[in-house]
Amino acid sequence: MQPKILLVKESRHNEKRVALLPGDVAQLINLGVMVYVEDSAGVGAGYSNADYILAGANIRHINYDEVDSYRQAFSDIDIIVRVKRPDRTREKIENSVIKPYTKMVGLLDILERDSEHIAEYQRAKIEYYSLDQFLFPANTPMDSLKDMSRIAGRLALNHALETFNAPVQHVAIIGSGEAGTAASQECMKHNIPHTIITSDVSKSALLKLQGINNVVVERHLSLKMRQDKIYQIIKDVDIVITTASTAWIAAPMLIPESTLLKLKNGTIIVDLAVSDGGNVFGSKHDATVTLKNNVKIINVSGYPKQLPIESSRSWSIASSYFLYLLLTSQDTLIKLKYC
Repeated sequence: MQPKILLVKESRHNEKRVALLPGDVAQLINLGVMVYVEDSAGVGAGYSNADYILAGANIRHINYDEVDSYRQAFSDIDIIVRVKRPDRTREKIENSVIKPYTKMVGLLDILERDSEHIAEYQRAKIEYYSLDQFLFPANTPMDSLKDMSRIAGRLALNHALETFNAPVQHVAIIGSGEAGTAASQECMKHNIPHTIITSDVSKSALLKLQGINNVVVERHLSLKMRQDKIYQIIKDVDIVITTASTAWIAAPMLIPESTLLKLKNGTIIVDLAVSDGGNVFGSKHDATVTLKNNVKIINVSGYPKQLPIESSRSWSIASSYFLYLLLTSQDTLIKLKYC
């Protein structure tokens, strides 16, 4: 029997990305699968229903006011592909109607604190694959996911600059991965002094060769020691960008409440690790929290959605390759998931 894939329309606020472009849909169909596309799924990224029909897909309509319509849309589907989790209202409906052992592919926030959706997946026997939790080797199509992190780092820094709304004297960036590096490059573009806090000694040496100020806070230290070291670095800065996370491990709470209360008035913190558990005490998904000392803790889960065409192109490369592996080599994915 032909596997059936449903490409859903993103439902979060201002989310215009799409997980698969028509060209990649056509390649999946050539593998012998049937692809259904939710009505208008690609419109925000510049692709019409007609573009997907031309690629060989079928359009599937959902009446959002009727649970039975969701049930009918998902009843025969084997794999659901999306960019992000849906809004909570839709998510609860989906999780109540999706048939057992359906596979869900996307960015699924599996380490987010205080969220009920993973328990719902498990009760519904939904098999979930969050693409950010797989460790792929370099030089595969999955490298395109790094574009999302770069966009997030760049836009997070610019968002913080706009929010601070005054000349910035110094920025601290926690994490030296793709997002942290992009935020650093944006600081250099604006001639803003900054410090990268990294746990990677070899990366620190490379940053020094590039003339980028950085401090190593070793991962093997106790969490309290790491928190104390980080406080000494960020206590006088204007902006902090946090990006520290590792696949399948909850992000460390590197800025606890005790640190927040001692930061200077008006410090802006952008926590890019909320979906992985969060680096900052009290950070909330897609929210800005303002403390008594006017410290602001910001999270925007979808910075890349501000560039839907560029982001969708990169995302489609990664998700179509992942689906290819899912359809042809699940053993490979299992190894990558736990490596």
